[in-house]
Amino acid sequence: MSTHTPLLAIERTPSDRFENAIRVFGVVAACEWFGHAPDSEFTQETARILAERAAASQLINRSAP
Repeated sequence: MSTHTPLLAIERTPSDRFENAIRVFGVVAACEWFGHAPDSEFTQETARILAERAAASQLINRSAP
């Protein structure tokens, strides 16, 4: 089990909360739960998108007054 703390999005909507739950659970584990292989294109794309959204959320939050 990893002790790495995932980068979470600032929770502004229920979707943000859902995505953060996936990040905490583990993107690969969540994708496997729904029947996708850990090295599938879907899993890789999902991990990339969630990482981009979390990073963007942090950047937006830092630039807010």
